[in-house]
Amino acid sequence: MKSFKKIIITGAVVLTALSVMVPKTFAANDVKASLQEEYDGEIYAKKMYEQLVEKFDNDSYYSRLVKAESNHANLVARAMAKLGYEAEEKEIDVVTSDDELTALKEALKFENDDVAAYESKIKNAENDIEKATYERLREGSKRHAASLERAIEDFEEDGIINHRFSGENRRMNRNENCNENCSGGVERQNRWLNNENSEDLQNSRQFRRFNDRGNRGLNCTGEFNRETRQNRVK
Repeated sequence: MKSFKKIIITGAVVLTALSVMVPKTFAANDVKASLQEEYDGEIYAKKMYEQLVEKFDNDSYYSRLVKAESNHANLVARAMAKLGYEAEEKEIDVVTSDDELTALKEALKFENDDVAAYESKIKNAENDIEKATYERLREGSKRHAASLERAIEDFEEDGIINHRFSGENRRMNRNENCNENCSGGVERQNRWLNNENSEDLQNSRQFRRFNDRGNRGLNCTGEFNRETRQNRVK
C-alpha cells in the first residue's frame, strides 16, 4: 500500500514538474521568436535605407539611417546572445518606391508602425533583457520617425534633406562615420560645382543653402571647424 501511494505521489510530482516546465519552454521559444522578428525588422530597415542611398541624391542622410539600423540589429543580436540564442540571417526582400517623397513617407510609416509594435512587446516582455532591448529600439524608431518627418518637410521645400539627427545617432555614428560624412560633403559639393550651369547654381539661394549645409556636415573636428567657417559661401 505504501509503495502504491509512493507511486501516486511520485507521479503527481512528475506531472506538477511538467506543468511548470512546459509553459517556460513555450515562453523561451516565444522570446526567441519575438527577438528574431525584431532582428529581421532591423535588417529589413537597413536594406530599405540602403536602397534609398542608391536611388536618390540625398545619400548622406540615408547612409546615416543605414548605420543606425545596423547598430540596432547588432543590439538585438547581442541581447539574443545574452539569453542563449543566435540571431539567424535570412533572405529578406525589400521593395522601395522610385519616387523619393513616396519612399520617405513609406519609411516614416515603417518607423511609426515599429513604435506601436515595441509598445506592445515592452508590456509583454518575459525578462529584463528583452524589455530593455525593446525600449531602446522604440526610442530609436521614435527618433527616426521625427527625423523623417523633418526630412519630408525639407524635401518638399527644395529637394535637399538637412541632416538633423538626435543625440543617439550622433553618438553612435560620430567616430565611425566622421570621415565618410566629410568626404561625402566634398563629393556632393563637387557634383554641384561640375554641373554645366554651375555659375547660375552658385548664385542661387538653393545652392547657398546646400553649400552651408554641406559645410556643417564637414565639421568633424574642432580644427576643421575653423577652416570650414572661413570657406563658407556668404
